[in-house]
Amino acid sequence: TLLHDGRFNSLNQVLNYYSNGIENIPTTSNLLPNGGFNFNQQDRQDIINFLNTHTDNTYLNNPDYTDPN
Repeated sequence: TLLHDGRFNSLNQVLNYYSNGIENIPTTSNLLPNGGFNFNQQDRQDIINFLNTHTDNTYLNNPDYTDPN
């Protein structure tokens, strides 16, 4: 799950939220643009591709770091 509260199952869902799902309430950060970022399809793909470059498959697939249960 993704986002701080686990409400999304994919990076695309997170980007949808930040593109047009942000509600401006008193606790919303003033660093976020009013109404969201309005990412287009290319922006979304670029962000997802960039984030995927930070996935360390060697670490994730290393049996030394698996759940002992």
